[in-house]
Amino acid sequence: KKEINTGGVDSIGASLSVNSCPEVQALESNLLLSNSRINELIDELKSAQVNISQHLVDIKAKELEVAGYQKQLVEIKSDLADAIAERNDSFQHSMSLQEKIDRMESE
Repeated sequence: KKEINTGGVDSIGASLSVNSCPEVQALESNLLLSNSRINELIDELKSAQVNISQHLVDIKAKELEVAGYQKQLVEIKSDLADAIAERNDSFQHSMSLQEKIDRMESE
């Protein structure tokens, strides 16, 4: 019977003995739990990303709504300025007529 010197360690035996070591089994268990937790966190991040995307869409819609209100406000200001100018013109016209009436009455 001839022995082949493999350094005194059979690789299959070493693998089996390392895998059966309680410390390695505990590390493997912790690694699986860590991977599971990482996957949960990735899922939470994806969900948060979807929520953020939806909020951005909502914000954009609100920005468009505000822009519409701002446009309406500009139109209202313009209408108000026109109405004030018209009223002032009317007032000036009334004052002019009143002055004519006063002059006629004084003559």
